[in-house]
Amino acid sequence: MKSIGEVFNYIEITIVPNLRLLEKKMSTEKMVARVYLITFAAGFASVIYGNILLFFVCFFILLASFYFAHKIGKASCDDFQKDVLEPLFSFVDPQIKYYQEGGMSEKEFVKSHFVNESISTYENKNYITYRTQKYTLHCGDVEAKADNDQNIVYGGLFAYVNVPNAYSGDIIVIPDHFANMFGSYIKENLQPRMLDDLRKTTIDDGEFDHAFTVYSSHTDEARRLFDDMRLRDILLAASKKTQYGLQLRFSGNKIYIGIGMMPNFFELSIDIIKDDAKRNVDTVKQSVQMFYTAVDIVEYLYQSNESMSSVNR
Repeated sequence: MKSIGEVFNYIEITIVPNLRLLEKKMSTEKMVARVYLITFAAGFASVIYGNILLFFVCFFILLASFYFAHKIGKASCDDFQKDVLEPLFSFVDPQIKYYQEGGMSEKEFVKSHFVNESISTYENKNYITYRTQKYTLHCGDVEAKADNDQNIVYGGLFAYVNVPNAYSGDIIVIPDHFANMFGSYIKENLQPRMLDDLRKTTIDDGEFDHAFTVYSSHTDEARRLFDDMRLRDILLAASKKTQYGLQLRFSGNKIYIGIGMMPNFFELSIDIIKDDAKRNVDTVKQSVQMFYTAVDIVEYLYQSNESMSSVNR
């Protein structure tokens, strides 16, 4: 796998020119979006002043501009994934496979227990697999909604990996600000089968305990796991790179990782007023950075798990 410095250099030399071409194509979409806003304002005025003819003209223009904006926007996003993300991840490592349409199953996401509500809509637009000689990392951009799509209950990078040695119980790690704000809610609303044995577990590391709250069904197991100072340092460093915190779950032969980001953070940015150039370069770099963060965590956790004949005994 290339170093993050090599990847950022590749982005500036190879990816940025591709982004500039995409941004030129997007100028049409911006124009259509401006027409949409102006027509909406004119339509609103026609209602106030009772001009029925102007209202119907604005209505049909709105429908047409919405249709063309959606069509052009989809083409721009497809080009972004094909001309930017695919070659970028191929450069990072040939063993990385990037898929525009998601392959992360909702069933696997539900198993993580990162979301406790009943999901009404699940979407994974970008799916990445990274296959090494020892493990395969699955990750992608996931958005989950609840309450008939009224609330986004998860948005960001979701990843998981299988490990050779099973954990005896469940260990859940959440950002401490989540615990402070929703601690009792989390405890009361975790899936029923997990409620009986989960206990808040102190790791006795001031900085780590300040940044994270750990819940476990086997306190000794959780303390053994986080007795590793290097692991604590990796998680602390990773949490500082995220927008909305880092969460993990260790269960059976799986490790789940959630990195909170804005929903659809792999998407091309379109702003009808501001210049998108810097924002889109930042989006690409941030997407790569979050992937590297997930890989760093998995690499160390897998080695730690592999080195023990049994983590829990």
